[in-house]
Amino acid sequence: MLNAIASLLSSPPPPPPQPVSKLPPFEQLYIFAALIAGLLLLLAAQRPPPKGTVASWLPAPGEKRVYETWVLWYSIVWMGAFGVIIALELYEEFTAATYFLVCGGLAAPLVLRELARGGADGRPLGERHGARAQLWIAIFGFIGNYWYTHYFYCVLRARYTVPAWRLNDVPICMYLATHFYFSSYHVFANLALRRVATGFAPGNLRTALFAYVVCGPGGAVCARFGLRLLTHSSCGAGLRPLVRHRLHGDAHDLALPVLRL
Repeated sequence: MLNAIASLLSSPPPPPPQPVSKLPPFEQLYIFAALIAGLLLLLAAQRPPPKGTVASWLPAPGEKRVYETWVLWYSIVWMGAFGVIIALELYEEFTAATYFLVCGGLAAPLVLRELARGGADGRPLGERHGARAQLWIAIFGFIGNYWYTHYFYCVLRARYTVPAWRLNDVPICMYLATHFYFSSYHVFANLALRRVATGFAPGNLRTALFAYVVCGPGGAVCARFGLRLLTHSSCGAGLRPLVRHRLHGDAHDLALPVLRL
C-alpha cells in the first residue's frame, strides 16, 4: 500500500522507447484473427433467406440509395487524396492552415451537395435523407471530438502534436476530417447490416450475426486499448498509462504517425 501511494506521488515515469517497426503491434493479429474466425463461424451457420428474397447491399431505388451511392464514390476521392498526401509525405510541410484547408476542403462537398439539392424537388431540407444524415454525422462527430477525445488524453496520456488551431484542445482539422470519414463509415456499416438483414433467413442465428457485425469493430477497439493499458501501465502506479505516441487519421489510433497526427 505504501509503495502504491509513493508511486502515485512520484514523478511520471519516462515515456516508452520508440517502436522499432512502424507496423501495428503484433498482438493485433490475434484480435483480428479471432474476430474473423467468429464471423466465419456465424456465416457458416446461417440459413438461406425465404424464396423470393433478394439479398442486397444497397437500399431500394430512391433517395437513400442515391445518397449512399454518392458517399461511396466520394469515399474514393478523400481516400485517394489522403493516399497522395501520405505517399508523397506532403504532410511534412503542412501548417495549421494547410490542415484546416485540406480537411475542410474534403468535408465541404458532402455538406454543400445537400444544401445545393435542398430545394431541387420542392421538399424542405429537413425532409431529405441526405441532409438528415449529414446533420447527424456533424453532431455525432462534434460530440466525439469535443468530449470523448479527452478520454484518450486522460487515460492514455496521448496528445495531438499536429500544428493546428484548436477547440477544447482538439485540432479543428479533426472535427472536419471526422465528418467525411464518418460519412463513409456509416454507409459502409449500412451496407454490411443490410446484407445480413436481406441475405439470410430470420431467426436467432441471423440476429446473432447482426449483433456481431455491429459490436465486432467496437470490441476490437476495446480489446486493443485494453492491451495498450495492460502493456503500457504500471500497476504500482495506479495503472498510470505510459503511452505517449502521436495520434493519427482515425483520431484515436496510436500505431502510425501518419499525417503527423
